[in-house]
Amino acid sequence: MEQEQLTKEQKAEQRLRDKEAREAAKEAKRLQQQSEREAKQREKQAEREAQNLEKQAEREAKQAAKAAEREAKQAEQQAEREAKKAEKAEAKKAEKAEKEAAKAAEKEAKKAEREEQKAARKAEREQAQADKRAQKEADKVAAAQARKDELAARREALAKRKEETRASGRRQAATHFIYTGEGLSTPQASSIRGKVFAFIQENCEVGEKYDIKQFGEDAAHLLYGTNVRSYLSKLEEVGHLDFVVEEKEEPAKDADDGDKETDVDGEQEQE
Repeated sequence: MEQEQLTKEQKAEQRLRDKEAREAAKEAKRLQQQSEREAKQREKQAEREAQNLEKQAEREAKQAAKAAEREAKQAEQQAEREAKKAEKAEAKKAEKAEKEAAKAAEKEAKKAEREEQKAARKAEREQAQADKRAQKEADKVAAAQARKDELAARREALAKRKEETRASGRRQAATHFIYTGEGLSTPQASSIRGKVFAFIQENCEVGEKYDIKQFGEDAAHLLYGTNVRSYLSKLEEVGHLDFVVEEKEEPAKDADDGDKETDVDGEQEQE
């Protein structure tokens, strides 16, 4: 009975062990299946990751290619801009050089023109100076000839006037004189006659009649006590004056007042 009872317990234990074994086997199978699934999942994940990496690499390669293309295009555009810039700079440089050359040429042309004008002005001045010298020499010769002719004419006129005076004989003493504004001589300014003549020029009108006695009193400061008639006679003789005789109502009491030509002209002149 005890043996039979033991066998039942052993069978129960065996069944429990078998059940545990089955469950363990089932669990092991489940774990194995789970491990396989996880392995497959990991494999698929690795494949996906590889594919993702490959796609990422492709995208990056494409992006790198596009970036390289953009950089190449930008470099080409930059090179074109640099070339245009260099071309413009070269053109500007050439234009500047051309302007500078034109300016230098214009400056040289103006300088040459100024030099030419300067030379022309110098030639004109030299010619003008030469003409002036020639004209001066001609004027000098003409003036000398004119002085010579004038002197000859004066001498002739003076000789004629003296001859007429001598032919007319003794003249009545003049009471007045008329300044003619003409004449055949030029009295020295420092002489008494020259001072008297200058006094006449300053104080007498041409064509007007002046009393000789009154004039002698007015010009007394120039005469140094001498008789004014001697100087007036010399001036009349060469045509600066004309003598006039005005009759007095009463006869002159002083015989010296009646000047004869010899009295008027013959008095000693003091220079």
